[in-house]
Amino acid sequence: MRFVTRGGLMRRRVAAGSAAVLALAVGVSGCADDKPPPPPPPQTASASPAESSALDPPLAFAAKPVRIPLPSRMFQVRDGAAYLLEGNNALAAYDLATGARRWSAPLAGPPVRLGNTGPMIAEVDGRPTAFVTYRVEIAGSGTVPDRTVLRVASFGLADGAPGWQSDVDDRGIPDDGSLGVDKVVAASSDHVVLSTDSYDTGGVSGDFTAVLDARTGKTRWTEPAFQARALDGDVVAGMSSEPHPDRTPSSTIGLAASDGSQVWAHEETRPVGNLINGPLGGGLLQVYPVGRRGDGPNGIVDLKTGREVIRLETGGSSSVCRYDDESVVVCSQHLSSRNGTMVAYDATSHKRLWQVPEKGSGREAPRITAARRGMVYGSTSNGPLILDARTGQDKVTDLPFVPEVVVPGFGIEVEQREMTVHPAVG
Repeated sequence: MRFVTRGGLMRRRVAAGSAAVLALAVGVSGCADDKPPPPPPPQTASASPAESSALDPPLAFAAKPVRIPLPSRMFQVRDGAAYLLEGNNALAAYDLATGARRWSAPLAGPPVRLGNTGPMIAEVDGRPTAFVTYRVEIAGSGTVPDRTVLRVASFGLADGAPGWQSDVDDRGIPDDGSLGVDKVVAASSDHVVLSTDSYDTGGVSGDFTAVLDARTGKTRWTEPAFQARALDGDVVAGMSSEPHPDRTPSSTIGLAASDGSQVWAHEETRPVGNLINGPLGGGLLQVYPVGRRGDGPNGIVDLKTGREVIRLETGGSSSVCRYDDESVVVCSQHLSSRNGTMVAYDATSHKRLWQVPEKGSGREAPRITAARRGMVYGSTSNGPLILDARTGQDKVTDLPFVPEVVVPGFGIEVEQREMTVHPAVG
């Protein structure tokens, strides 16, 4: 690859005094007759919503989960709430602790397609804000035909109050496709980045990216044949889909968020996954080789410079990586049910921390599903478990389920039409 640059196990809380109450009940029963007392009812670990949200990272979960309807697999979680698009015309907030809907805000349009999308959240001028994109039809007049545009809308996270909305009207937007994806890929206090992937239309013509001002919704620039995947500061990283006079072809590239000019290129690579997948985080992007180096291992590049900082030692191109939102990147690869490898790296120094299995260890490498503040969540043939992200040692080996998303106070399973939320109790 060539590089071109410009620039305690589960803790359970039982109500105080329960042991005294149990002892009193046994004493009373003993006075009544000689039969042994009945067994006490089983205790179920629980925590208040406030207690749950303070448990970060969560290591134990309540037995009874909360279920929330989920029209698509894309959603965002912040401060104990899930934000998602429901039905055909509303952004909604659901309380993770109770499953109750906090608010629902209609989308102006109405949408002609939501595009399998979900919201993206950023803090703009101290105000947490959700951004969504969807397609609307603008009626024509006279000799001007009807046209479909990408509408981007902002909402206050506290109550769903609408903010600005902006229409991206560009000839480079691919034709509407029933299986395509329109998504706000990333947002910050300055920029909103949206991309499309109308892969059902065939070829690479389904890619399109626009960058908007986060405060006003004004379009900064648009770029057909480019699919954004991540944002770090003022650099938008993604893949160049087809030849362009000012782009490096067949490459992962970084563009300036201000004007779309090319900042760097990591040649003969593509970002791992697809537009539905979220970014790795930590200012990093996972890529895989294409072209002449198509049989090589994955790498991880720095989003601001495009420099490859980690060459994955797991080999092959199918590694799944997660960032723990603190200091560690963990990757796993499995070629069969038990033939796998897991390896962890420091997110700053990029040095390898540990690997499972090490030679002669006899350990089985877990399949990773999530990582959070020094913990790795996944499963082996023995079931779900949690590892210490900095040492690789087993932390919890009797986890009752495999969480796909882990946030402060909650572990979440994502199913076809709902999310199952498990409040933390330890």
